[in-house]
Amino acid sequence: MKSLIVTLLPIGVFGSCPFMDIGTPPSLKAEVISDSDFKTALEGLDIEALEQDLRVLMTDSQTCWPADDGHYGGFMIRLAWHCAGTFRTSDQKGGCGGARIRFPPESDWEDNGNLDKARALLVPIKQKYGDALSWGDLISFAGTVAIRDMGGPTNPHCFGRVDDADGNKSDIFGVTDSWQDTDCVVQGNCQEPMGAVKVGLIYVNPEGPLNDPNDLNSGQNPDPEKSAVEIREVFGRMGMNDSETASLIAGGHAFGKCHGAGVMTSGFEGPWTTTPSQWTNQFLTGMLDEEWEQVATPSGSAVQWQTKDRTSILAGTMRLTADLALVNDDAYLALAKHWVCDQQKLDIAFAASWKKLVESGGGWLPVEDRRCEPESKATGQQTDPQKNFHSVCATTTTDDSQEASTATKFCLSFLAVVFTPLSLGAHSWLA
Repeated sequence: MKSLIVTLLPIGVFGSCPFMDIGTPPSLKAEVISDSDFKTALEGLDIEALEQDLRVLMTDSQTCWPADDGHYGGFMIRLAWHCAGTFRTSDQKGGCGGARIRFPPESDWEDNGNLDKARALLVPIKQKYGDALSWGDLISFAGTVAIRDMGGPTNPHCFGRVDDADGNKSDIFGVTDSWQDTDCVVQGNCQEPMGAVKVGLIYVNPEGPLNDPNDLNSGQNPDPEKSAVEIREVFGRMGMNDSETASLIAGGHAFGKCHGAGVMTSGFEGPWTTTPSQWTNQFLTGMLDEEWEQVATPSGSAVQWQTKDRTSILAGTMRLTADLALVNDDAYLALAKHWVCDQQKLDIAFAASWKKLVESGGGWLPVEDRRCEPESKATGQQTDPQKNFHSVCATTTTDDSQEASTATKFCLSFLAVVFTPLSLGAHSWLA
């Protein structure tokens, strides 16, 4: 087993991202150790120290790629999500095991633009912990620690993802611009065992489904209701039910922002909330409390949404068509109302669905050889749900004739609905 001289290098303190060729190996081939050597090395991994190093990194903004709002959390959540989001239930392939997001074709997908910088930021930590820390474990744990460091809820994280030497196992996810023809509900040109709607996307097109499902060049339809159909279909192929899907979107978009004022990536621009490095449910409350209107992105290459009230506190935020799907579909809307009235329920749902996401797929050591954080590492508000009650959900007692706001009616009518509990235990494909 190799030992790296650079394990004593300090974390951070580099101004020009000199590790890009390690986060994305130029030879398209990386050296990996045997599973048995990895098992032995993993036993010595100091998980507590690793978490602290990652927390330091989150706010150690570098000149080569400055941190949004002074925090890399949203960037690392995106990296972890996109590493794991290739999973599909049809053949159990994909997931962050293997860490193939470092190699083509995944590294070249349009959805993964600029994630090479996120991997470069993680290189000093990978070098410090050497063989005990696989790239798959580092990427996924960076996302989990990012959520924790911004006050969000997580469940204990597990380690044992085995790295691949190249991206060959991702070829099955597609290396061309389109899929073979077959029927899809709204997107067209998709077939089993695919997960995403199109090669290069992790799940759905955030601008909405195709205008014509039979024409890949017909452009996207920014219709939130039709986007909801696509979201349910695609996340379902990832093994996610409605609650898991909605909580992932609502929780994930509590953080960070889109960068697309230019045309080099998605074209979308702006934060989802006024506090992109803090855990809140403003993403959901904003969609229930505000009216949203379509606008062209700053690049002119896509459509996003802004508040109709340009004096609103949320006037500087944006929503995507796929975001507004959560309040334009009966099942998703019901969940959104439930979580707006009781954020602790969102905490529980998001922590469970995030764990499921980052643990999906193969490429792991056997169960008995993995390491998991203790249950005491579960984080979240863990408070009286009434203290997290959205202000508009409180029953008005001073004036019975006063009409409750739309959100008030949502909450008062929905709190009695019973939801199918989420499983917080191990997942069958990891057993």
